[in-house]
Amino acid sequence: MVAVIVTIFDITERVRAEDAMRESDLRYHSVVEGSLQGIAIQQAGRICYANPAMARLFGYGHPDELIGVSTFDAFIAEEERPLLRTRTAAVFAGERVEPHPGWRGFRRDGREIWVSSMAHLTRWHGQPAVASFYLDITERKQAEAAAKREYDRSEALLGNILPTTIASRLKSGTEAVIADKFDRGQTTAAPAGCRHRPRRR
Repeated sequence: MVAVIVTIFDITERVRAEDAMRESDLRYHSVVEGSLQGIAIQQAGRICYANPAMARLFGYGHPDELIGVSTFDAFIAEEERPLLRTRTAAVFAGERVEPHPGWRGFRRDGREIWVSSMAHLTRWHGQPAVASFYLDITERKQAEAAAKREYDRSEALLGNILPTTIASRLKSGTEAVIADKFDRGQTTAAPAGCRHRPRRR
């Protein structure tokens, strides 16, 4: 006579946990892939993941073309690299780094763009990595530059057509005071030929 022992394990909770993890990964992947911000993960100074927005931002046809690319040499202007390297090292060291308001970079075709970025420490395949988020602010920078050019032009125009003292007051925001004094001077010091003469009776 042969005895058979059957052992049954309830793995319902494990299956549920695995399903929940897969759903979470799918949601995360959907958010990252559909983000309007460029997102990249880097290790040892090279990109190991990039989303579609990252590829579009820097003029690449597909995110896979960015894999293995040097983060600093590919699309960051040379004068910006030292500070960005320092910031990246600080993130790897676990420090909190404030978002960068804007640095100059280049697309793959050489066209200049301006980018704001932020980064935080994460893990990629079990190893420390930096996740960076990039936003194109080129249009904003161009608008700021145009406004500054207009301001400089107006300032130069004031200096050319007005006496120095009045131009200085206008620049300092005292134009209302000047206008008020001008109006009072007009009413109290009218030309002699315009003064009212009483009628003779």
